[in-house]
Amino acid sequence: MGGRTFLVVVGTPDLDSAHRIFSVMNSRGLDLSPTDIFKSLIIGDLDERTAQECARKWEDAEEALGRDDFADLFLHIRMVFATRRGERELLKEFPEQVLSHYLPGRAKSFVNDVVVPYADAYVQIRDASYSAASGAEQVNAWFKRLQQIDNNDWRPAALWALRTHGKDPAWLDAFFNALERLAASMFIRRVYTTPRVTRYADLLRELNAGRELDAPSFILTDTEKTETLDRLDADLYLVARTRKYVLLRLDEMLASKPGVSYDHPLITVEHILPQNPKRGSDWLRHFTDDQRQQWTHRRPKRRPSTSPASMASPPSR
Repeated sequence: MGGRTFLVVVGTPDLDSAHRIFSVMNSRGLDLSPTDIFKSLIIGDLDERTAQECARKWEDAEEALGRDDFADLFLHIRMVFATRRGERELLKEFPEQVLSHYLPGRAKSFVNDVVVPYADAYVQIRDASYSAASGAEQVNAWFKRLQQIDNNDWRPAALWALRTHGKDPAWLDAFFNALERLAASMFIRRVYTTPRVTRYADLLRELNAGRELDAPSFILTDTEKTETLDRLDADLYLVARTRKYVLLRLDEMLASKPGVSYDHPLITVEHILPQNPKRGSDWLRHFTDDQRQQWTHRRPKRRPSTSPASMASPPSR
């Protein structure tokens, strides 16, 4: 065997090239991920005993999150450190913007002070599993609300909060109240990615500067408030991405049950005022054409439905 074995050394100019070559040559098993590269850089900076300890912690964190969520975690960590939107691939930016603070010489600190606590925070947010002697229910309720929004751009700020104030549930309650208000407003107004991420980047810079609960980026301008209210008062049913979120939040408020979860396999939004009432029905007698046009798709005349039996419009007489 030894006589038929050849060792080939392949040199590359940068990590990006190394990753690309490995991906091409690795015909079996899982593809090499950026986090695998980062792990090799960190472990390679440690003595053998410390390397084994940190490798175990790293692998435990990856197992707790799963491969995909663990990869997402590093995107969020990059955002926390860089406080700006990514411009290049993670494989290039993460070493420059994050690992450069720890390599060489502080690799153990990166594992203990960054990977482990941020992975733990990620699990608490994802699973709404924050625990405390008191106040945990309110914090977990905010996690459930935020996860109804159709993007994760709020998550780096949430991770920062748990990482820095994880033992203060009252502070977290106030923080996530403000964060959900901001996230919900941008969601309802359909703010697109670039200004949305820029707003969260500004927030992270303010948080790192010590502004915390009074961070200016939390505050909605008068224009933003007006636009949010206008969107809520418009034909909400026709905005498919936001209508369910808004109605479930209203349902939670009306039920006075914070953080209520909706685990039904199907949740639909149904009209109380029928879209196509039958000729001669009371709907046509009590509502003019103009009134039906105004109210059919608007918020006060709808409710969420979870069972087929409740999906039918009220019977006409």
